[in-house]
Amino acid sequence: MNDFTSGSVTLLHADSSFIKELMQFCSTDSGLYSPWVMVLDRECSPVTAPGTAQLSRYHIISGEKHTAWQQVLSGQTLREGIYCLKALAGFYGQFPELEAAGMCTHLSVPIILRDGTLYGSVNTVSKQQKEDCQATVTRLVSLAKIIARYAEELLVIEQLKEDNYQLALHSYTDPLTQLPNRRAIFDRLPALFSLAKRINRAVLISYIDLDEFKKVNDELGHDIGDALLQDIGQRLQHIVREEDIVGRIGGDEFLLACLGPEKRSDQKMALCTIKDRIHTTLRGQYTFGNLCLWYEGASAGVVCIYPETCSVDNAVKLADTAMYKEKKERRQGAAKKNG
Repeated sequence: MNDFTSGSVTLLHADSSFIKELMQFCSTDSGLYSPWVMVLDRECSPVTAPGTAQLSRYHIISGEKHTAWQQVLSGQTLREGIYCLKALAGFYGQFPELEAAGMCTHLSVPIILRDGTLYGSVNTVSKQQKEDCQATVTRLVSLAKIIARYAEELLVIEQLKEDNYQLALHSYTDPLTQLPNRRAIFDRLPALFSLAKRINRAVLISYIDLDEFKKVNDELGHDIGDALLQDIGQRLQHIVREEDIVGRIGGDEFLLACLGPEKRSDQKMALCTIKDRIHTTLRGQYTFGNLCLWYEGASAGVVCIYPETCSVDNAVKLADTAMYKEKKERRQGAAKKNG
């Protein structure tokens, strides 16, 4: 058994470590017997009314491994009121060790943050009767204030970390398609090149440009154009592996990158397979509400690059050049077909 009850653990490791050390100190230097802190699961159900908590998830932190009676007493304070001076005689049958140690009273004081949120409670048991426990209560109140201030600092740190994560996520994510954006793509490509070089593999890069996308925007409106980009992004995600790179460069341009085959003799087949998969996946019918759109797909320039002979930037330029070559060929083919 660890220092937490079962359930969702949302407490920071630093949080539990500090409180645990504090409980160890209090048990040796303040005369408190086996003090512990009960911390409510903040994500499960925030509570702002001490004494009315209706929770099933909480964590117990003590100087040593927490005991069964600490868990039971904590659960009872949640049901009956977080502030508690309760006689222990009724628990002697279930926990004879409390009677053997001469413990008479369970004391619990709420830990309340400045905004009124109930964070948890600080607890101990005492040999004194309820009416003689005022000095112990005063110690627990002081402990609760210390833990509350520390918890507030940690909660601020948690929020800052979450805000920074969301900011980083936003800066690396295309808001329309939710794919990695240009910045994310060019941040990940060097790692892929480094891996390929280390294991002596090539890198396959596919530069994709949607054909006649301006026509879709002009004739059907930008809402349909945006919906098409989103659908294209979803379809591209379905043809790559989890470790591959897929993202939106910008506008109507996308990029795929992955490791090449182990055998050099299979490279030509791999290039053809990827290009065919892109064309097959993107060409077809798209449905947007009541509108059904047949879309001919995209031009894709697919190149096979060995990292030791080509930089990331040059590799992407080569794929871009290959894409424009195919786009020209597709236009010429469409002109002949329509002519």
